[in-house]
Amino acid sequence: MLIVGCAHQAYESMSGKLDWEVPSVEKNLEVIERCVRDHFDRVPESHVAVRDKMDRWLDRFVSIRQGIAAIRHGVQPLIERDLGYPLENRELVVVAMFQPSTKNLFTEIETHFRSMGGCALPSDDLLLMAGLPEAAKTLAWIGDAAVNLGVLPLIWSPSISDVGVLTEKRKRYVRNTNLARLADRWKMYQYRIHFDTLEPGAETAHIKGTLVESVFGIIYLQGGLSKVTEAGRLLDLFPS
Repeated sequence: MLIVGCAHQAYESMSGKLDWEVPSVEKNLEVIERCVRDHFDRVPESHVAVRDKMDRWLDRFVSIRQGIAAIRHGVQPLIERDLGYPLENRELVVVAMFQPSTKNLFTEIETHFRSMGGCALPSDDLLLMAGLPEAAKTLAWIGDAAVNLGVLPLIWSPSISDVGVLTEKRKRYVRNTNLARLADRWKMYQYRIHFDTLEPGAETAHIKGTLVESVFGIIYLQGGLSKVTEAGRLLDLFPS
């Protein structure tokens, strides 16, 4: 148990040094949308392709705003209900829900206005918005590492002969199918921000698992490994 305790102390001390400067997704989106609308109004009706492209962008802005509202009022309250405390950085919860299919929207807009000029939002900020899916992946990576260590106190046995059992117990907590059940409980999959048309299947469980791992990443950044261990008990709601 000494090794586990030392690892916990190391992760706890490290979590206190980690912080992210997360942009206001809604504020940036508002500026981008206003810019696109202004330019759309000035594009001649004869330029059908350009107007159609901008019209598609505007439709997707509406979809993103609706998604953010659903996350704030639907997903986050469910997570906080189960955790028993609020998630302090509301922007991180929104970031965690951005899927890879959203990247092209912002890179396409950045390319368009870089060549034309006139957009109020700096190019770097547009690229930052395009990078939100990568930020979500990073949260999931942090959460994956944290939850694997965080569940140890819940499954630990002092007997070295139980090492095989320990491995199986860990799998019970962290396998994608188990994480997916928690994603369903929090409605994360249905309210994720995306533009793809992925059909339900094996990949769905992976996406759900990644979404939940991102929440554990947020929990770790906010409260350290002890909070991850507390939250890890939620995974035991779904014994395999």
